[in-house]
Amino acid sequence: MTDLLEIMRTRRSVRKYTEEKISDENIKKILSAALLAPSGHSKYPCEFIVVKNRETLNKMSHCRVNVAKMLESAFAAVVVIAEPAVWVLTDQVESVSGGTIKRRVMLVALSAGVAASIGISMLRVLTGFSLWYVLIPGYALSLLLAFFCPKLFTGIAFDSGGVASGTMTSTFILSFTLGASQASCGNPAVDAFGVIALVAMTPLIAIQLLGMVFKLKQKRNRRSA
Repeated sequence: MTDLLEIMRTRRSVRKYTEEKISDENIKKILSAALLAPSGHSKYPCEFIVVKNRETLNKMSHCRVNVAKMLESAFAAVVVIAEPAVWVLTDQVESVSGGTIKRRVMLVALSAGVAASIGISMLRVLTGFSLWYVLIPGYALSLLLAFFCPKLFTGIAFDSGGVASGTMTSTFILSFTLGASQASCGNPAVDAFGVIALVAMTPLIAIQLLGMVFKLKQKRNRRSA
């Protein structure tokens, strides 16, 4: 215990590297050590990508000024891909449905909904149409689908709206819309307004449509049986 506290106290961050290469075995050991950190329900909702290509590392070093510059001299970099809320939602859906609703299918439906919202946002940046033309019909359609969609999918759909409009929306999609608006000489404050509402809306429709397809498939299976 004393040794562990001493290691934690004397640790330091290194941003200047030698030209010494790191073996794949040692990289795996480092990643294995990282996975020893606790995770809710031991789900570990993340993936690691090890980047060793020099050209890619140089490009990554220019992503953030004075922050990622250290990558120019690094032998490798580890990119962590994590969206815990989405991971937990899709995993729980597969568990609750007894494997009937596959995690991959849920991810595709959720991704399709978010992709549609980004497309609509970019179209709005270019054309400047009113947000109400999309939000009112969209939410009306999502409420209408709730009467015909299986209750399980309706609950999942409304949960997914909150999940999709979380971390990724504020850090990436919103910033992406602001940049697109500025590049097209628009008004970023106006064009980016409502992006989160769109991201929260489109998964409602996509997943409830998935529920309708699932319901029709169940009916066909019963008839064939």
